[in-house]
Formats: sequence, structure tokens, C-alpha cells
Amino acid sequence: MAGVIVRALCLLAALTCAGASADTLSLPPRPQTLAVTPAPRVKDPVLAYLIALLEADLCDTLTGSDIRAASVKPGRSTLIPLHLLDAVGRGPSLGDTGRVVTLWLTKPGKVPAPYSLLGYHPGSVCLPKRVVLREWRLGMIVLSDPRRGSFTLRDCYVWAVIEGRVWIDIDAFVDKFLGRAVDDVTVTSLALFWWNDVRYAMSMGYNDRREGRSGALSLPKNELEFPSPWQLRAAGKFLRGKTEALLRQTAVVEAPPTR
Repeated sequence: MAGVIVRALCLLAALTCAGASADTLSLPPRPQTLAVTPAPRVKDPVLAYLIALLEADLCDTLTGSDIRAASVKPGRSTLIPLHLLDAVGRGPSLGDTGRVVTLWLTKPGKVPAPYSLLGYHPGSVCLPKRVVLREWRLGMIVLSDPRRGSFTLRDCYVWAVIEGRVWIDIDAFVDKFLGRAVDDVTVTSLALFWWNDVRYAMSMGYNDRREGRSGALSLPKNELEFPSPWQLRAAGKFLRGKTEALLRQTAVVEAPPTR
């Protein structure tokens, strides 16, 4: 059930932490950064705007007010909790070690799950005041199952949470009703990709038994895929492992030399 976090954190995939401190942000307006065409086939206007910035490979820092003004138009609404967002930033590429993406909230937040599961809001997304991620673009990935065949992910991006604990607190009623189909989850990574001509945002992590979990949000429908098809479950397992491997490689590359 890590997919509950996707809405709250997809906005991490857009802009830069360069030149901003963790506690105080003083940002000049950047109208040239705001002028992008929203990504097609993404229902939520904020996600459509932020994905367009990602695809344009822009590095910048924007406030929550900047994002709302650029993306939320009359007649359109969003479930992204922009009222809690201070700023979000995306830094320049660091080569094989990816790039840094940072989210600053006005305060630590616990927000209701921003969509329903079987007609019920299944719990809360819990966020610290600052979350830092490492981003990599993976491009096209072909995954195979010996019994079920192969499938392809296109335009794939992944992010590893490297600072700040993000977790999903599932309501006791839902937990009891669905059992092990849903769990409280600590989120360790995120992904964005196309599969079967649909764009998905995915979150991945572990429950308190250290069992891997993932959840995928269909961006055209703005709905969690539940139950999840085997292809999305396989993608979640692979991308979680891939992101962890990239993070380990980054730690080796950035480690100080030893004598």
C-alpha cells in the first residue's frame, strides 16, 4: 500500500534545491520556469504541471504559491496538499550519482490519503518538514517473467528517499478488513513510468516486517490500481531493488578516499 504516498510526493519530481537553505527560503520569481505545457493524460493539474517540468529537465526552486498559480486554473482542482508546501527544488545532474530533489513543508504534516480505496479513505500520509531524494532517469526497461512473458516500462524515473522518514499510516478498520493486502509502510523510493500506454506514479517501501510493498497510481484516472496486476507488482519489486542498488553505488562513488 505504499501507493498512498504517491500524490503527496510526486511533486518532489520537479524542481531544484540549489541556492536554498533547509530552514529559510528567499526565492525570486522565475516566470520562465512556469511557462510549460502541462503533461497530457494526467488528470491532476499539479501533477501534470510538475511532470512537464521534469520532462523539460528544468532545475529550479519554486514555492507552493508558485506551483498553485501556474497549475491550478478555474474549474480544475487538486488533491495535492499545497497548503503545507513551502518549496520544492530539483538540482543539476551529478552524472552517475543522479541529482538531488528536495521538498520543504511549512511544518511536519499528516494528511488524509488523497484518494479512496474501495470507497474509503484508507489512512494518512505522514511527512517530516524536509524530505531529500536522489533522482535517476532509467529510460526504457524490459522485464520478463518465465511463466507470464515480458513487458516494457518507458520513460522511467526513480527517486530514493535519502533524508526524512515518510510513512503511510493505514486506518485500523482498513487494516483489519483487508488484512495483509494493506500495511503501514515506510516509503523508501518512488517511480514514474509508462506501461501499457498508461502513465503511472509508484511508491515503494517496506512494512514493519521488512516485507517489500509497492502501490501504483494511474495518472489518467487519478486512482490507485487495486488489486494491482502482476506487471505492476513485478515493476515495483524490480524498481525498488534497482533504486537501492543505485543508492549503494552512489555511496561508494561519493565516499571519501581512505589510506
